[in-house]
Formats: sequence, C-alpha cells, structure tokens
Amino acid sequence: MRARGASWPVWLRRSLSVLLLVGVGAAFAALVPDPPGVRPASVRLNDGAAWLVSSAVGQAVLVDGSTGQVVTRVRVGADHPSGVQSGVDSFISAQDGTVRRVDGATYTVSRPASFAKASQRLAVYPGGSALFVVNHTTGTVTVADPHSLAPRGEYSLAARVPVGAVLADEKASLWVVDGDNGDLIQVRGEGRKVQPRAVDPTLTRLVAAAGWPVAVDLAARLARPIGGGGVTGAGVCVDTQGGDDTVTVTGAALAPEVYVVSGRRGLLVFSDLETGRCDEIVNLGVAGHRLGQPVEAGGRLFVPDFSTGQVLVLDLAARSVVSRPKVLPPDTSFELSVEGPWVFFNDPASTRAGVIWFDGTFRSVEKYEPDQRGDLTPSDPGAGPAPAVPEQEDAGPPGSGFEPEPVETPGPNDEPAPGPAPGPASPAFPPGGDDSTPPAGENSTPPAVDDSTPPVEDDSTPPAVDDFTPPAGDDSTPSADEATSPVAIEVSAARVAVGESVSLRAVATRAGEAVTAATWSFSDGSGAVGIQVSHAWSDPGTYQVVASSRLADGRTALPAVDIVVTERPEPEIPSVPGQQPDQPDQPDQPDQPDQPDQPTDSGTGSENDPNLPGSARPVAALQATAGQGADWALVTADAAGSTGAAPLTYRFDFGDGTTTSAAPGATASHTFPREGTFTVTVTVTDTAGQTDQATASVTVQMPVPSSDLQVVVNTSHEGGSRAESPLPVTAAVTASGGVGAMTYEFDFGDGSPTVGPQSAATATHTYTRASANPDSPGGYQVTVTVRDSTGATATATAWAIVYPHPPVPRLTVTPQSGSAPLTVTLDASGSTPGEYGIVGYSFTVNVSGSFVEPVTVPRQASPTATVQLPVSGTWYATVTVWDPYQGGDNLETPVPITVSSSGQEPRITVSSATPVTPCASARCGQVVISSSGGIPLVVSEIMEFGEVTLIGSGNCVGTLAPGASCSFTFSDDRNSGNMIKIRHNGPGGLEDVDLSTA
Repeated sequence: MRARGASWPVWLRRSLSVLLLVGVGAAFAALVPDPPGVRPASVRLNDGAAWLVSSAVGQAVLVDGSTGQVVTRVRVGADHPSGVQSGVDSFISAQDGTVRRVDGATYTVSRPASFAKASQRLAVYPGGSALFVVNHTTGTVTVADPHSLAPRGEYSLAARVPVGAVLADEKASLWVVDGDNGDLIQVRGEGRKVQPRAVDPTLTRLVAAAGWPVAVDLAARLARPIGGGGVTGAGVCVDTQGGDDTVTVTGAALAPEVYVVSGRRGLLVFSDLETGRCDEIVNLGVAGHRLGQPVEAGGRLFVPDFSTGQVLVLDLAARSVVSRPKVLPPDTSFELSVEGPWVFFNDPASTRAGVIWFDGTFRSVEKYEPDQRGDLTPSDPGAGPAPAVPEQEDAGPPGSGFEPEPVETPGPNDEPAPGPAPGPASPAFPPGGDDSTPPAGENSTPPAVDDSTPPVEDDSTPPAVDDFTPPAGDDSTPSADEATSPVAIEVSAARVAVGESVSLRAVATRAGEAVTAATWSFSDGSGAVGIQVSHAWSDPGTYQVVASSRLADGRTALPAVDIVVTERPEPEIPSVPGQQPDQPDQPDQPDQPDQPDQPTDSGTGSENDPNLPGSARPVAALQATAGQGADWALVTADAAGSTGAAPLTYRFDFGDGTTTSAAPGATASHTFPREGTFTVTVTVTDTAGQTDQATASVTVQMPVPSSDLQVVVNTSHEGGSRAESPLPVTAAVTASGGVGAMTYEFDFGDGSPTVGPQSAATATHTYTRASANPDSPGGYQVTVTVRDSTGATATATAWAIVYPHPPVPRLTVTPQSGSAPLTVTLDASGSTPGEYGIVGYSFTVNVSGSFVEPVTVPRQASPTATVQLPVSGTWYATVTVWDPYQGGDNLETPVPITVSSSGQEPRITVSSATPVTPCASARCGQVVISSSGGIPLVVSEIMEFGEVTLIGSGNCVGTLAPGASCSFTFSDDRNSGNMIKIRHNGPGGLEDVDLSTA
C-alpha cells in the first residue's frame, strides 16, 4: 500500500531484509523493516525468530519463523515473567520487580536488574536507544540502557495509565495518556513534557502508523498524529459505536492508516490519516466473538479470534479474509507478535505456540514438556539456557493437522508385537536438521518400559493442530523413543571381523507404514543409497551407521545402529596327517634320519587339498559401494581387505552378467544399466592357485532429490540503515537435501543479466533504481535456482525493496539573532534533489522551554518563507523537503535562532475580581485580559482546572491589538486548587490565574 504524503508527517524509512525457506517450487515472502536498534545491517537467521515466554514455567523459547523449529530454550525466572522483544533481544519483567535481558546472539540471560519492590507492577517498553520501565504502582518511569539495563534517569508520571495508552516510538520517546485528566505525557532521556487535557483520559489508544505515533480517541471518534509538541491537527474520523468495549486498534506498518477491529460488530474498519476517510470496512463474519490485538506483516493483517481459537488472515490490498487457520482450542486467550517477516502465536499459560505464514498455513511448537512444568524452575533465574527438552515428532506439513499415531504401551500380560528386531535408532528429525543423533559408541537403545505403573494422564499435553480431541479409546502417552522413531535398522550381525560384510535394511516400526528411500553413512567416509545395503569395514573399531530415511507419507527419520568391527583372526594352519596334537614338553630326542618324499595326488592338486603342509587358503573380503549424485549407477567393488599368499589375483562378478578377468587389481568399477539390488562376488586366488570367494549386496537406486532439495536465501545490504538506491545487495544461499555438487543461478529481478550458473553460493548486485512500489510487499524479486548433480532443481524467491534516494535538506536562516519580534527568512534552496526530484517545502520554528505555539509554514512549492518570531528565547528552525513519492525528509539538525527581549513583544496582563452578582455558586468573579507591547497578543486557548466554570471565555480567544482588552466571568467552589490557564503568543506562552487570590 503506497505511503501518501500531502499532509502526513515524515515517514520513517527503515532497512529491509528477507529470509525465506522453501522446498520445491517458489514460496512467497515479503521484506519487512528491521526492528529498531538492530545492528549490523546484514541480516541473520534470528532476524526472523521470536522469543516466546511461558509464564507457567519461567522459560523463554526462541522459535525460528522460517521453519517453525525451536532454536533454544532459556530460563528467565519463575515469578510469572512476561516478555517484550526488541530486535533479536528479549526483555523479561517479573513480579519480583526485576528485568532481565536475553541476548539474541548468544542466548545468554543477564543478571536481574531491580526496578521495583516485589509485587509492584512493571511494564517494559523498548524505544530505539532507550528502554522504558514503567512502575504502575508508584506512577514512575525509569529510562534505562537497553544493553546493560543501567538506569539513566527516573521521572514521575503521577498518572493512572489505561490499557493501550502507552507507546514507545523509535526516537527514544515514551508517550503516556494520564487516565485521570487526559494529559499526554512525553518522556525522553532528558526529562518529560506534558500537553494538558489533550485526549479523552480513558478511551484513548496510542498506536504507531508507519512508525509515527497516533492518538486514537474512541470517545471523540478521532485519530490524531502526535508530533514533538503532542497531538496535532483536527484529526481523522474513526467509525466506532458508542459504548463498544470490544474495540482493538493497531496502526499500519507502512501506510498512513489505522485499523479498528470490533468484536461486537465483527468488522475491520480503516481510518485513512491522509484522505480522512473512515467508511471502508471488511466484514470478518465473527460478530459477537472475542477478538484480540491485530498485527500486520507482509501485506496481511492477522486478527486473533479467542472465541474459536482461529487467526483471521486478511489480504490488505484485496480487503478480504483469505484464511482462518485454527491454531488453538476455543476460548483461549493468546498473543500474536511479528518478528521479521513472520507472525507468531503464543499461549503464555500453556505449552502451545507456533508460526503462521502469509497463506494461513502454520506450524505448532511445544515450548516445553507438560510433565516438566515443575522441573524448569531454576535456582538462579539468570543462569542461562535450560536443559535440552526433546522435540516432538515432525508434525507434517505446516497447518496440516497431522498428528503422530499414539503407540500402545504393552501391558504385563501382552505378547510383544511381531516385527523386526531393530538396532538402536535415533529420533526422527524435523526439517532443517536435528542434533539429537547420539555419537558413535553411545548406547541409544530405548529404555525398557516399566509396566508396573500405568501411564499418567496429563491434560496439559498440547492437542493436534486441527483436532483437539485425542483419538477415541486411546489415553496412553507414547514414550519419547516410540513417538520419535518411526524407522529402525535391521542388521545381519552387530559384531563382525574386518572385511566381513553386514547386510542392513531400513524398516518402518509401525504397521501400515513403509520406508521409501534411505541414504546411508557408515562412519568410515563411505555411504550407500537404498533401502537395503551391505557394507564391510577395513579397520577395527565401533562404527555408527546412520540411515537418512523417508517414509511414504513424507516424514523423515535418522535411525542409527552401532556395528563393532574386530581384528580378523590369524588363519589356522591345518595339521599334517599323522601329527599329534600339542603335548606337554618332552625331553629332547635324538634327530631322526630324513624320510623319503611321498608321492602327491595329481587328481586333487595342492590347490584343492587343505590338508597339505603350507597350503593355507586365501581369505576373501569385499566391499561394494554405490556412487552418489550423477554417479548413482556406478558401483565400486573393493577386495583390498583380502589376505593370502601373495601375489593375489581378483576376479569380479557384478551379478548382472558383467564379469572381469582375474587380475592383480583389488578394485573394480561397473556402471549398472538399471536400478536394483545386486550381489557382487569376488574370487581371490593365491600364488598356489587356491581360491576363496566373498559376496556383497549393493542397491543401485536413482536419487529422488527434488523432494529433499531445500534452499535458504538470505539477502542483505551494507552501508547504512536505509535501503536506498544505489544499493549493493548480497544474496547468500544454503541448499540442503540435494545430491552431489550444486550450481546456483541468481536473477535479481531488475532486468539485469542473470548471475551464473556458478558453483559459488553467493552473488552481489547493485540496484541503481528504486523498486516500483517500496511501501507494499513487492519491489525487486530475487530468484535463486539451485540445481544438484542429478539435474533436480529447487527455487527460492525473496523481495528486495529498494527505496528512492531521498532529497537532502539544507536550510539557512537570515538573520539568526535579533530583538523580538524578529522577522526571519527561511531558505531551503540549497537542498539536494533525490531520485524523484523535489516538489515542495514545509517549515517549522519552535521555541525551546516555552508553551508558545510553533510557527509553521505548510507545504509550498517555494523553497523560501518569511516568518515572525514574537517572543524572546532560543528558536529552532527545521525544513521538510518533499518529493513526489517518498512523502518527505527532515532536516536532521535544526538551525538555532536567538531572539532577545524588547519592549515590542506582545504582553499579557490578567486581573481577576470578585464578587460578581447575581451568582448561583459559592463565588463568582470576572477575569480581564489586557494586551500591550508592539505587536498584537494572540490568545489560543483558555483552560480551567478544578471546580471552575467559565462563562464567555470564547470572547477572549483570538487576537487583541496593543492596548485592547477583553473579559469573561467564572464561578467556582472557593477551593484553593482552582486555576485558569491562558495560552498565548507572549513570553512564556502560558499564563496561570490562581483563583485563590481573587
């Protein structure tokens, strides 16, 4: 949605980056602004990750938005913590009055910083370079350093703050509405500033639209932008019904709009802060439902429906609901948050959370094991990461509602179910990898099931995505190993000698399921492809065999088994006929004369008679290994482990009719013309002509890479906080699941030639022009095509948003000093045009430390303006330079103007007198305002405080010529706190009339 700028304040433009994980086929993602305060400009994975807090166990879990997987878990304190994220860091407040910071780069938790006494209610608001900690009990706010949590200053609010009436902006300001009198309070590092009675005290909500603070007054049904001096302008209409207490409000991320959601009416209403329209609606179809706070990401608005457990996903451009995923059980109050381009849902009171994508698909995440609720309470809440918690089984496609079948636990009298006798297996792994595979030598056999104790029901176990009722008749909870091991490995032997082949097969552990593909790693640098393979090792040791397996329903698993390989025993030499077994040592006997040679049996030959002296037979050993990638059909047979009287010769039979002649080479290769499982045989012959044979089974299978090949695209830019042309952008790619070497081809979407195909996984391109529509999801589409060695391809896309180079404001003021009233000329003709030129200029001159209204010049075509500064003080002049697309850009450093006092300044004299009769109150009186000085006095506002009623005060609002006067009457109850305040253009800008002296 385009940002328009005729009367709207300067837009906050932020750097944009993207992270997108897709499988085969293109997936859509839009770049979104980095959160304020994130450094550096290059984007990391965690720019799209969210810290989700579980108040029940005092834990925070980091969830990656691109995959829906848990990155880490940390302990953050057990005293009902709550969290708010800023960039990759999270700030955790607790009921003991402390705040902790979780570092998003190292996952470490800071020591608790104390900001209040126990039980005093805290709220934390990150605001750019400052962290605001509000103590609602004492009515104070502490400005702290967001990194060290060290206090910089503490200020009194003396205000009751309604829900939704606090906002921290990106300019390190905190805005607060006083719930008693409607004052708008601004707190910065250098102090606070108050705009009296600015808004309705109880029905005002503060939101940010395009990064700009907006006060939405539901009582007055107006939305008004907030500037440096408070709310400004007449406001834009907000279409709400009186007394509707189901309204929630949020601001658009990139456009001058406010979104108003009513649960009572079931409507989304748009208030356009530029055009002033508030009559555009979307019927959500949920009238009477309990709705939560909406969030926006990627051109979609996400509205939580607590009544149904759904999230309503709206396409803001089409103004329609595109999806209604059910993420939680009905009547659950949950939170939505946006980090990077992803939207996260979280039920702080339970284990349930997850990620929702733009099309409404989602993935659920279990933040902690329900039965570990009491185990996660740390003795030291700031100690850091919690122990690893096992992940649940892959839940299938995001939002699919897939639930792993529960595994029946055998009872004491049950027969074991028929099936394979698998070796130890590692748990199933989710997409993106899992480091839970045990190391070689570690016993990963599942522990025996204790049948003496029935399983304990746990009502807190999170339900399946779309069906929250367990399967009928099944109240058992599967063990961790059963729930995460759908594949096991069958072996012909778990202990073999060097050179002996082992047959291995990947099998499904549950009835009705089947393994469709497996890729093997034998921990000796070799591997194989196929459901059933064989392998022999050439060195002794313990080897972990891992089978990367895929089931028919698309799930994947990494079962593993240990194979022990021992030294091959020395060949046993047969005894000579007539030789006696070893006897105890006897006394030496005299030498006997040699016996004549005996004739040989020419019918058998020494090569076939193992009973002759010195005729030890050779021992054959064989390994057969299938190739990888493009060489999938190439099998290498290796008989180097064979032993016998050298020189040996080797003859190979590959089992498909292909043989080799006997030759000294111990290896041979063959390319099979088709897929299948083949038995390879080697015949080893020694120097005496004796032979031995060994066989090995090998499966030749063409890889199916397209179902596994996945691509991560990470685009980033350097050199500033705003992504403006000319902009160098680097696209870095990580591919997984493919076969063999990868090639990468980059299309940067601006008509420039593609980069590649190339072996390098990164490419850099400079965009010389702004993208077509940088204020909506779009811009330049970066497309990366990855091809593996089998020819399979996968494509990932990302949106690179490039802003036009904006104008650079320059301002000179003539003169910069003089006596009041001082006439000055503001000249911005030295400003440098941006990519789209300059179409206008607007000026503002404020006086420091005074309530005098700013002097403003609305947007005009001329770069110069002449204004009069009526009173003494230090004034600061700024200019906003407008281009036809961006909206405008501010002068970063205002130009100071020193105005000294003189007798020509407008002066105000106020007198009050009593009594005035007749009087219906305790007291009535008259106030007289007189003007003096060299220029007219301008009275802009008259306000009463306390039990005061003004009559005819409007007669005095306006311009009084020097020497003129006006009057009005008042009535009050004689309370000493009653007061009248008069805002004017004279020195100080505000005159107090204390009625206690009248």
